[in-house]
Amino acid sequence: MDFVQAISILGDQSNPNLPEADRFLTEAKTQQPELFLNKLCEIILNPDLPIRIRKNTIKMSTSVARIKIEDGKIESVSISGISPESIQNFISALESQFSSTDDSNEGIEYGSSLAVTLAHFRIAQYYLSPSRTGIQYPALDFLPLISTDSTIMAVQNALISIDSIIDCLPVNSPSAAELIVSTILLYINQNQNNLTLEHLFINIAGKLIKPLWSAMAKNSEFGLAFIGHLLGVEEADPVDFFWFVAQIPQYCYQMLGLAFDCPPETFSYVENYFSNQERQIDPKILIFIMQFWLYVCEDETRIETPFKLVENNLQKIIDLGLFIIQNDPTTTSYTQGDYSPVIAAMDTLISVIECYFNLCVSYLVEIISENANSENKSSKFTAAFLLHEVIKNSKKEVDPAIVELYSETISTFLEDDSIRIKCMAVKAFSQAVSSGFVEIDSDQLSGIFEFCTSTDSVMVHSALHCVSVIGTSVPQVIGPILEFLLQFIQNTENQAYQNKAFDIMIDLKSKMDIQTVCELFNLLFDFANQLKDNQSTMIDKIMSVLNSLFATIITTEKQFTDEIYDKLYNLANEIIESQQESKSSIEIIGNLGYYYGNQNSELLVHALNVCATFMLNKEFPTEMETAIKSACVLMTKVDSLDVLAQFSNFGAQILSDNEVSPDCYSFTASLISIIGGISIEPLSIVAESIVLSLQRIFDIHIKYIDSIKPIYEAVITMSYVCKDMPELLQIILDLGKVSIQLIGAEINFPKRLREVGVGLCHMIYRNAPEMWNEVRQLQCCDFIRVGGSKIKDDFVQKRMEELFS
Repeated sequence: MDFVQAISILGDQSNPNLPEADRFLTEAKTQQPELFLNKLCEIILNPDLPIRIRKNTIKMSTSVARIKIEDGKIESVSISGISPESIQNFISALESQFSSTDDSNEGIEYGSSLAVTLAHFRIAQYYLSPSRTGIQYPALDFLPLISTDSTIMAVQNALISIDSIIDCLPVNSPSAAELIVSTILLYINQNQNNLTLEHLFINIAGKLIKPLWSAMAKNSEFGLAFIGHLLGVEEADPVDFFWFVAQIPQYCYQMLGLAFDCPPETFSYVENYFSNQERQIDPKILIFIMQFWLYVCEDETRIETPFKLVENNLQKIIDLGLFIIQNDPTTTSYTQGDYSPVIAAMDTLISVIECYFNLCVSYLVEIISENANSENKSSKFTAAFLLHEVIKNSKKEVDPAIVELYSETISTFLEDDSIRIKCMAVKAFSQAVSSGFVEIDSDQLSGIFEFCTSTDSVMVHSALHCVSVIGTSVPQVIGPILEFLLQFIQNTENQAYQNKAFDIMIDLKSKMDIQTVCELFNLLFDFANQLKDNQSTMIDKIMSVLNSLFATIITTEKQFTDEIYDKLYNLANEIIESQQESKSSIEIIGNLGYYYGNQNSELLVHALNVCATFMLNKEFPTEMETAIKSACVLMTKVDSLDVLAQFSNFGAQILSDNEVSPDCYSFTASLISIIGGISIEPLSIVAESIVLSLQRIFDIHIKYIDSIKPIYEAVITMSYVCKDMPELLQIILDLGKVSIQLIGAEINFPKRLREVGVGLCHMIYRNAPEMWNEVRQLQCCDFIRVGGSKIKDDFVQKRMEELFS
């Protein structure tokens, strides 16, 4: 099988050779990544091959340059085993294709794939440069293509690339943002009426608003041209237009001043749009309008502003929000589905009412009074919603008129036949109780309990939330609440309801006195004993609550736990042996081994055996992860080298397995580091397996691991283990360099990685001074230096002096 055959098969899910093709390409990429990329380059440049194959090849190429993005920002970039020259050759190959795409559907798709992939490699190249000083922001590389000398498709592809780069790589200067926007603006003014280019321009401009403001402040002519164009495009897509309008207060409130300086005709688009009575307004536009006011509200309450837009338009904003809620047919199911105009309106009203409560409360009271008894369900729902907001924002010394309004309306809402109105009323009731607005009596509490038995799931979840709020706010009623929850759990077969009830018990734990905690423990323990032989789906959740209660009790009432720990131990063992869901039971056994292993060696040995059994059992992945975590806890109680060697071997087996969860790799890496902190001797026996597994994890799995710190710590641990094993040590040092690049990919990397970042630098410094002299020149090391300087620890600061003095 060759590359062309394998790639052509990948697009056909029914092809029997698909597994073989996938294996062929995966092996080529992992074993010879540079050759792999060069082969892809040859395919892309071959005009005789079908465009479908070349497009799939382009998409596949991004896998060799791994870019991890979190919350729209780049977390890390890594390219393993490929020279900078090969990366540049591949980029040049992609660039050479830019002008060769046509405007057919197939050509547009090909061009888009090309543009996104080229942006991907430009970002990777930029991030991995030894020093970014003097290297221009990668989006600027595409500006020469935005000219009348280029084809429309080349310009379109360039804009897609720029948009992709801006999406995840912040523009590094106002001048770069101005250059991008002014170049595109000049081209569009010369080539008007291209809606695709206008769409891309608005998208790019909206994302650049923040850095553009500095440029506009220095160059008012540019600012007015920019705002004037965007507000005055007659044929703009209205969704694009209002999306852009919402970006202004979200990212740069001051820019609203430019809009006020624009001539009146600038706003003709808005006037024409809303003056058309027959126009069906897109729901997205209503969302953007409400978001505009939400962001303006947040800005005007956070910073000193000259416009006072919300205050001057307060009643209009409230009326618009209420109009959307009252006239949207989905009002009564607002909690379901995607973000809707109704939810946007509610979010905005929540913020506006909170920030301007004293200015609008009398108006809100008037609306509630007018609509509380309305036959129109949407109007009545609106009144219930506003009642909740009025209560939430009222002080305890509340206006008697509001107390009277609450007393007159709450029953009306609670007794309504609309579930959603009932839910909002329950929310208002719980808010009133939690804020001390009203006192709760037994009848009202019974009424909330009754709502928990509804056949409507939304009603049940709302009522259970109310129970949690009441219990947290009024500890005196915790007893009846616990009694109800235990009965509720037994009377329902809905696992989600049961889990919510158990979670409420855990939430209320901090509000209980220790005697109540012990009593609840006994009640749940007896309940678990009744269920243990029934293969109940809730047994593991009960054990989870027992584990949580036990952890609280042992810190303040150890005599109680001393008396019952053996019963809990036996119960957990019975559940494990009955092959029911055992995650929490394994965790309990591990914790009991930790707390009582010193005085009961048999318990410690058994706990270790339970962990050993489950941590290698892939058939039960959740139990496997829990067993590894419990083994980490138990290792601190072990002083036998034979036991440490046994678990070192288990750890090596897990790390070498290609089919376990990413969390298993992370937890096992912690196990390796804990064992290494006790003795490196047991790890030396399986050092080669562990090191090669870590290398594979970095090559294949690293981007899927959320808790990455333990992996870096294991690299440091293995540097001590492999000190006298030159070949393995070199692999570890190379992984250390990759780790440093991943951690220091940007200056504001997570605080939790500061110390391990310094540790990785010191690992290379300690073992390979010449290599450190090269690595310390990288930008990522400078970022680690900045982060490390903020650590208030004498040991770390001593290392910092060694590394960077």
